[in-house]
Amino acid sequence: MYAYVITQINIWLIPTLTPILLNKQFGIGKEFAFSLGLQWLPSILLGPITAMLIKRWGSHKIYMAVMFFYSMILFALPFTAHLLHIQLLIFGLGIGQAIASPSSLTLRAYVIPEGMEIAGNSIIIGIQRLSKMIGPLVAGLLIFLFNADTAFFISGLLCYPSIIALMAIPLKKHKVMIEEAKKDVKSKTSEFFHLFFTFFIQDKLLLGLFVTAIGYTITLGALKIYLFTLADLMGDSERVYSLLLASQGFGALMGAVFSQKMIAIFQYKLTLPKIYAIVSILEGSILLFVNINHHIVFVTCILIFAAVFETLAFVTYFTLLQKTISKEQQGVFNSVTMPIIDSSYLVGVMLIGFIIDRYSLSFILWITVSFTIGTVLMFIKTFFKESDRRISGLGTEK
Repeated sequence: MYAYVITQINIWLIPTLTPILLNKQFGIGKEFAFSLGLQWLPSILLGPITAMLIKRWGSHKIYMAVMFFYSMILFALPFTAHLLHIQLLIFGLGIGQAIASPSSLTLRAYVIPEGMEIAGNSIIIGIQRLSKMIGPLVAGLLIFLFNADTAFFISGLLCYPSIIALMAIPLKKHKVMIEEAKKDVKSKTSEFFHLFFTFFIQDKLLLGLFVTAIGYTITLGALKIYLFTLADLMGDSERVYSLLLASQGFGALMGAVFSQKMIAIFQYKLTLPKIYAIVSILEGSILLFVNINHHIVFVTCILIFAAVFETLAFVTYFTLLQKTISKEQQGVFNSVTMPIIDSSYLVGVMLIGFIIDRYSLSFILWITVSFTIGTVLMFIKTFFKESDRRISGLGTEK
């Protein structure tokens, strides 16, 4: 858990520092967007290879190796001025991220005691949301006290407490984990095509969830470029951008804290699919209010408010998946959809990066938000007609 806390804070430190470094070297534009998007490309390409690495070496060793790999890149980034070299290092961060994410998920199943899954995962989600707020604030503080180069160096140093904490985890069940991973990989491979055609063609709710997840992720990627450009317009991109990201993190944390109660209140009159559609549209609509006023206090409040609904949509999305798909097929579903959803983030970053200097910020925000609202409206009839239900097998309604 200590390793996970440090890693999560670092996960939000790095995305805050990387755009600042790129802007310092090349400004906002095509090179900025392409370089930023490179961090997400390996997640799309390395899925099968990552599964093989975890199967062969185990998530424990892989996670420690990735932390060391991360630290070396973070130490090197501030001393690199050539565009190609920076892009290669950012691509390296993406490789580390592509391997660390599934490794941590596999390791999580090992360290959470049996019977404590709900409590353990609740703590982990809380850590993720808290880190989303703390990481950017720490990045902004480090830049204020030192500079961006020193902040990268400190971020690299933070990898080593994670490695030490990981080394303290006993490996008694390591062989069992590897054997289970082998079976899981074989199962996923055999079910891939059957799941894809059965779920996405026959089940409109799952298709709607999948498409809206793509739309939201495109918005998320586009919003990253938009917020940095907005921060740059406000006059102090480094500190303002950190504050804007921290605002999103604070709102997401509030949403995580109160999501269970709020969704329970909504469920008195609305089904989960309706709740998902409404909160998703509300999140996008609230973000559009940023166009009214670009004052830092106003923008921060809007981002906090929107992030509350973002987390509600996030919680409802995964609750719907858990209620709609049997436990056995959820892993397969995620392995099919996550590479496509990750690639959508890259689409959002690249799209806005190529048009950011051609249109006004107000129009850019409309484009950014349209992917979230538009994809939900595409399936609005499905979300409003569907009742809360459970599917126990592939395409078998219960």
